[in-house]
Amino acid sequence: MSIKKKIVLSVSTCLLIVLAAVGVYVYGLFNTPLIITDEIIPVASMDLQIYLSDTIVLAKVVSDNNNKMITCKEQTQNGEKTYIKLVTDTQLEIKEVYKGDITDGSTITYRGNYGKFENLEISDISKNPNFNIGEEFIIFLQKNNESNTYNWTLGPQSKFIYDEANTKYIGKYLTFENINTEIERYNNTSETERDLPQGSINSI
Repeated sequence: MSIKKKIVLSVSTCLLIVLAAVGVYVYGLFNTPLIITDEIIPVASMDLQIYLSDTIVLAKVVSDNNNKMITCKEQTQNGEKTYIKLVTDTQLEIKEVYKGDITDGSTITYRGNYGKFENLEISDISKNPNFNIGEEFIIFLQKNNESNTYNWTLGPQSKFIYDEANTKYIGKYLTFENINTEIERYNNTSETERDLPQGSINSI
């Protein structure tokens, strides 16, 4: 075999190997299972938690979850719509107040939304916190003035349980040693230097 033919054969072999490798890679891209999640929870800074919360308290769970159906109304493009909603009410005893107009020793109702019922079919399911009787935690809350109930500000990341080993309150993403220190730092930080999203945060 001439040298020229050997070179052509070697180049052709190399090209076939490269094309085969590319083919295997592309095949893998189109045949690898996709992992899809329907829950996107943005990680919030401590400043954003404080900013958005009507109330920050140390609370203790004093009652079982009480499930109930309530009638709700909302405005849509086609007018007012009425639907039935499944909620769960949990009684929280307030041990200490760090922000808000709640009184120490009082009891508030935490209302978690499980989802909407339309024609007795559940839709738009959402998660509710796992509260246990006797459990204590610092929680960031927003108030629903219409029902006089509360819900956590930014989902599960707004609940912090004390870790004695580390002497810190541990949340889903954040930790802190003293909430009063965090609030004082926030209050003493100028608005332009606070760790808040850029632009309008009313859309959060």
